[in-house]
Amino acid sequence: MLNPGQLRKEKNYHYLIEADGGITDKNLKILVDNGLDIAVSGSFIFNGDIRQQVQKLKEIK
Repeated sequence: MLNPGQLRKEKNYHYLIEADGGITDKNLKILVDNGLDIAVSGSFIFNGDIRQQVQKLKEIK
């Protein structure tokens, strides 16, 4: 089964994949690896030191 990113590439589709909610430093990498373009991560960022939480997400490759 193709993941959303593979399907988009294989079919030459032109759209962005977004996930809104539940995004953390623990699951962002697998989502990006599977084609995620936009991540909305309010609770993770605001339930802690905002700068530190944002930095954790930025460091994920």
